[in-house]
Amino acid sequence: MYWNIQNTALCLLLCVGVSSEEVLSSNKDFRKLDTVSVIRESEFINGINYHQKRRDQREVLFSTSKDTESFENESRDTRHGRVPTRVKIGRPVVKVTRSEVQGLIGSDNVTLECFIDSFPKATNFWMKGDVEHLKPQDHIGKYNITEDTLRHYQFRDRLRLHFLNLEEDDIASNFRCVSSNEYGTDTGLVHLTAPAYLQSTPHPANGLLEVRLGSRVVLQCDVKGFPLVITYWFRNNTGEQLTWSDQYHVTEQKVSSAHYISRLHIRRVENSDFTVFKCVSKNTIGESQHTFRILSKILILI
Repeated sequence: MYWNIQNTALCLLLCVGVSSEEVLSSNKDFRKLDTVSVIRESEFINGINYHQKRRDQREVLFSTSKDTESFENESRDTRHGRVPTRVKIGRPVVKVTRSEVQGLIGSDNVTLECFIDSFPKATNFWMKGDVEHLKPQDHIGKYNITEDTLRHYQFRDRLRLHFLNLEEDDIASNFRCVSSNEYGTDTGLVHLTAPAYLQSTPHPANGLLEVRLGSRVVLQCDVKGFPLVITYWFRNNTGEQLTWSDQYHVTEQKVSSAHYISRLHIRRVENSDFTVFKCVSKNTIGESQHTFRILSKILILI
């Protein structure tokens, strides 16, 4: 019986890649082996072989041909679903996250993103249109550019362009993610869009002002919109448009590319100014209007 157990253990260990010398040196007394211990040792050795195989698969594999050289760099952490990425030695490959990005004019939550696979290491940058090379030091307060290498991909870079204040001229331009090394250049194109909107707010909010004769009055409309918004001021209900004159001044204070404050200055209130004024803002999607009424303040002497 001991002879059968001894031969069975020897066969199992030889099948999993253990030499007979290792069997004899590690197990001098075969009579003490039983079936359970042999199975456990076999499972342990199979586990070692499995993990060694996985380590071999994770190594970077190089293959050489006449024209190209390639390598395969696998993720070190397969628990998160990372997949192997094949990168060729040559010009970089650029992929943008989204080819069309929508943002609100004046907002600071718009970010463009691209990924670059390259070997040798490439120089990466953003371009506005076809000629303007964006540099953070030249656009302080407008753009923020960041670049980092992904943790699980040694040869993949991520380049981001963050807008601190999205302006109308940004919408009119395309942005390019450019990557270049000694083998060539590749680009990824991103098109920016913005929804059309129109919003205006009067000041004072109720549109009523009570003033004395001969005083100075300022009416104000806070206007936001895209595309371009034009504001007009009217007096009475007859449609009389007010322009710059000795009595009335119309000014605009720009806050951003899609936000400005329009003001109507009445230098000296006359009897004819105790009436209705209108602020009308228009762009391609429609118009917004607000009404102001100037009332006479009666001075009562006691």
